[in-house]
Amino acid sequence: MSDDRPALLSHENWFDAKGPDAPIAWYGGKHYLARWIIEQMPDHRVYVEPFGG
Repeated sequence: MSDDRPALLSHENWFDAKGPDAPIAWYGGKHYLARWIIEQMPDHRVYVEPFGG
């Protein structure tokens, strides 16, 4: 069975392919911001942190 569709990414350039940029430059290692972030929050009874990963 032959597939005449062009390849999405050729074998020659797959090392050079760049995926989409992350919404946050580096998603880990932000523990040093925790105290400041908590200080910005109003008093609350429930906290929900969405996670998309």
